[in-house]
Amino acid sequence: MKNIISMCLVICCGLYAATSHATLATYNDRSVFNLQGSIVYNYGFEDFTGSPYFFPGTPYTSHGVTYTSPGKNLIFGPNTTFGITSNILLTNNWTPLTATISPAFNMFGFDIGLFSNIENDGPVDFLLTTNLGTYDINGLDIEETFEGLDFLGFVAGYNEYFTNIRIDSTNVSGSGPVLDNVTLGNRSDQGFPPSSGPVPEPSTFLLLSAGLIGVGFLRKRMRK
Repeated sequence: MKNIISMCLVICCGLYAATSHATLATYNDRSVFNLQGSIVYNYGFEDFTGSPYFFPGTPYTSHGVTYTSPGKNLIFGPNTTFGITSNILLTNNWTPLTATISPAFNMFGFDIGLFSNIENDGPVDFLLTTNLGTYDINGLDIEETFEGLDFLGFVAGYNEYFTNIRIDSTNVSGSGPVLDNVTLGNRSDQGFPPSSGPVPEPSTFLLLSAGLIGVGFLRKRMRK
């Protein structure tokens, strides 16, 4: 729970400082996230069966997402020895995990964990790109996969949609992010494709300093 609260503070504090033409709401509760619009895809890689390990190809496209990680895409099944209860996707280069999203969706969520050969939680950095901007979300503590996965959902602003994501493990060598139940949808007040017209120039939002302030404030309160 502490990790989840810290995660929200990192993102929310940083987004408060972002410029007004692009917004990003975040959710750590899948049921609340699903209420924000219409879910189109919820894909958990469960069509791979019969073996502990699968290499679906690189790039690998399914259910609106193309997984483009520099290493081979790798799917671990629950019949491995790592305490996994369902199929998960990672890259055999450990990190980064990268993907593109098409067609346009402005709801994007997933279960995320950190697979590590030292069984340790660790921070990850997100680079989340939309047609309007790039969100740089740094230093989120993610649970190790044998402890379970965290849900993280994003809802973009009006006429904004997701295009790319990159997730980097900043832990020691031998750890990498994993995904499960990748979800795409559209806000209830937003149809697609977006209206024609000039698209604002993309901008980068540096969230690290504001996020660390938020986490530090939380930890001080928890000590009292």
